Amino acid sequence: MDKQDFNWDSPLSAAAWQQVLADPQQLIQLLPESAIQHFKGYIFEQLTDKDGSPQAADLRISQFTFDPQTETGKFRLHFQIDRHFCCSDFSSCANDYIDLRFSYSQDRFLAHGSYFNWTVN
Repeated sequence: MDKQDFNWDSPLSAAAWQQVLADPQQLIQLLPESAIQHFKGYIFEQLTDKDGSPQAADLRISQFTFDPQTETGKFRLHFQIDRHFCCSDFSSCANDYIDLRFSYSQDRFLAHGSYFNWTVN
């Protein structure tokens, strides 16, 4: 499978950005739901094994850095890949992450990165 880049381009007010700087975890709540769904769809498309209808869930941010001089930064977005196998009533989950680089300028949050599926087929 070809690895494709992930891109976020979302409006984010200056007041919301100040909340993110104080608590980076707030970014997940402040981005539009469509941006979160875009990320979840991207992860689904990158998975080669679609058994159990995998879904990205429980998003959280770590290693957040921002340089106000260049208006750029990076962070790691952690998530779970939840699966539910309806025929056997079995569930599973795996933890994973994607490293993202971003910029924030003029009320726009732009981020990009590439997800690497570590699962051995």
